[in-house]
Amino acid sequence: MTQALNINELEAARERLAEVRRNVGVVYIGDSVTIDLMLVALLARGHVLLEGVPGIAKTTLVKAFATTLGCAVRRIQFTPDLLPADITGTYVLSPRDGSFSLRAGPVFANVVLADEINRAPAKTQSALLEAMQERQVTIEGDRFELPDPFFVLATQNPIDLEGTYPLPEAQIDRFLVRVLMGYPNAREEVAMLRTHAVAAPEPRPVLTPQATLYLQSVAARIHVEDDLFDYVVHLTAFTRTHPRVVLGASPRAALALLRAAKAQATLAGRPFVTPDDVRIVAGPVLAHRLVLLPEHEGDARARQSVVDEALQKVDTGAPYARSDRPGLTIRQGASGPRRAGGRPLIPRIARPFAIPSSPRPPWRSSTRSPPSVRRPSSPPRSRRPPTTSSTRARPEPSRPASHGAFYTCRDPRSICPRGRTSTRPRSTPAARRTSAARSPRGR
Repeated sequence: MTQALNINELEAARERLAEVRRNVGVVYIGDSVTIDLMLVALLARGHVLLEGVPGIAKTTLVKAFATTLGCAVRRIQFTPDLLPADITGTYVLSPRDGSFSLRAGPVFANVVLADEINRAPAKTQSALLEAMQERQVTIEGDRFELPDPFFVLATQNPIDLEGTYPLPEAQIDRFLVRVLMGYPNAREEVAMLRTHAVAAPEPRPVLTPQATLYLQSVAARIHVEDDLFDYVVHLTAFTRTHPRVVLGASPRAALALLRAAKAQATLAGRPFVTPDDVRIVAGPVLAHRLVLLPEHEGDARARQSVVDEALQKVDTGAPYARSDRPGLTIRQGASGPRRAGGRPLIPRIARPFAIPSSPRPPWRSSTRSPPSVRRPSSPPRSRRPPTTSSTRARPEPSRPASHGAFYTCRDPRSICPRGRTSTRPRSTPAARRTSAARSPRGR
């Protein structure tokens, strides 16, 4: 049975980790999130893959971090002609007594610095598979345990493609976190120039192998609620059913995410894990494990966008209830029913229809009617009601009578420019006889 965690132990562990952070910060001047992620991997008994362009102090950071731990450190410079035996070791013949003795490779150390790991071919990179997962190596049929703690810090250059080999998916999955390093800002770069202008500072050992093992045991005893177990499983299941993902996060990734969340809670000084701890480490833990479709492989943000989408759509810490149908999980809230794999049965609506605050429907603000209630077109009405026969306009006195009688137009479509009902001469038989009698030709 696991011993309960004492709050004094947690405070002491937090102080030791803060001292490690300050000691590494003396040499590496940059984003502190990078150091925190390396501490998370250390507490979770995982490995770190640092990725960034040349000249941003990846190797400097790794050497300073390894020296601070106070453990045995060995460095491996990966090259195209490197052999697996150069990493694990091999048996060599002793000419004095004619027997074979083991010459241990650099993997037999507490901290292994794998510099430019993607410059070695796949067969050489596979020499670390057994060591990173099972913390042992097999040399000519003999099994050898690696020292505890065992920590691999690897670096790679993502832009240099000539003479490099991509890491196998099985090896990428063995790295707990992938840390993306970028250029420092102007203030950090000025501080770096002042610090390293004359002589680079040397870090001092802060921890010991026994102290490192103790910190790892403290992180392992962090409490996790049952709802967070479901949350981690649903996050990884979401990546397996995403349409842009060919190969999602494995069960090893779910276990790594849980251990990283417990390590993040240890850094924060809390004896329990919160959903925010899972969110903070979800990107560095899950993104590099995803295999995307070929058309999305060139996008540097595609993997992280899948993880961000999972964090947005998967409920955090909500209770889960089993439905009557086998293999179906009904989640309380607005997430909708989901299958066991995490894919929703009904497509989720990202932005549901909102009822307007005004009681009038939205189409009333415009002169057009909605298509379902559109009225038949009718001629516009005149501004003044049409006059009847008893109220016809008489001829104006200034206008000659020869122009004929005048009447008010009853056609509602005839509107004068000034907005009044227009008048026009009325051609009737009586008017024509009167006009003919008054004309000289009629006389």
